[in-house]
Amino acid sequence: MLVKLSADILDRLDIFILEIEELQIPAPLWWEYFWCLSVFLSFVGLSAARRNRVNDMKKYMVGISTVAFVPLIYCIMYYLNDVLEYISLEEGTELEDTDIFVWQVIVSTNLQRAS
Repeated sequence: MLVKLSADILDRLDIFILEIEELQIPAPLWWEYFWCLSVFLSFVGLSAARRNRVNDMKKYMVGISTVAFVPLIYCIMYYLNDVLEYISLEEGTELEDTDIFVWQVIVSTNLQRAS
């Protein structure tokens, strides 16, 4: 996810790296930025576990449920129509855009990681 966001962040900072531009990475959606905040919350959780602080762990749990689960649920709802359309396709139909499969794998692994 950070690789996808890095192209957009570098573009906003007017930093041009040819190798990244050649990859033609699509622009990230808002929930992808919001979901990346869960990386920073992981440090709070690790610190709370190391110091054995229950209040900090409670803050981590509240933060991770809002910053990690809400964007994943939005992602599921955002791509649900594409998944249902794919399921109803006839055999042998050519697909133009297969990004949905990548996101479904990412969502399923992140739901397993967060639970």
